[in-house]
Amino acid sequence: MRVETKRAAFWALPVMAALLVLAWQWATVSANYAGNWTALFCTGSLQRHPPLVASEHIYLFANSTGYDGQMYHYIAHDPLMRSDLKSYIDDSRLRYRRILIPLLAYGVAMGRSNWIDPAFELVFLISIGLGVYWSSRFAQQLGLPASWGLLFLLMPAVPIAADRLVVDAGLGAHGCVPLLQPGALLEALPGSGLRGAHAGDRTHPDIGVLRIPALAACFSKGRYFPAKRVTRAFLV
Repeated sequence: MRVETKRAAFWALPVMAALLVLAWQWATVSANYAGNWTALFCTGSLQRHPPLVASEHIYLFANSTGYDGQMYHYIAHDPLMRSDLKSYIDDSRLRYRRILIPLLAYGVAMGRSNWIDPAFELVFLISIGLGVYWSSRFAQQLGLPASWGLLFLLMPAVPIAADRLVVDAGLGAHGCVPLLQPGALLEALPGSGLRGAHAGDRTHPDIGVLRIPALAACFSKGRYFPAKRVTRAFLV
């Protein structure tokens, strides 16, 4: 019974984080965009628009080229490049390399165009929850309360993604996974150069915020690090 209660309490943190982000999105969409949730894709009026924009009544930001979220929105509608949507995506080769969240949204929506947008939002919120879950697991490995995993929400990518539905929050969540591997604690400490999800890559820069609990745990245990290495922890 205690184990089940502990697990339920542990999963409460990711759910709470996802609901908190959703509440913030609802507030900003209601107050600033007349309830039009497509505003979160940050589509600019100065861009070339596919017919999809008119059919979905997408909110357009006047006199703006928009932001990256609009491109990933188009990709979610056509992840297999079966239409001409690709021609409306700037640097499509780069964008399609970051296809995970758009592809998952397409899969959740079962390819139905009118379900893509809510599916994209759902996948985004799940990535937020997973990021908090893995960060909480890492905090526990450091001997800290699981609630320290909520620091994931302070990663710069998270509020930006919540406001503009870019894929960076998913990338940040994925980048937390290596922290749970054996020996990751030492690699996450200052001056280490933690490896990212792909061989030969550094971890996502925003993961640097997770070094805060690592430092706190080490100092609380009396371990000492030179000032230069401590500074590097917050700059890398």
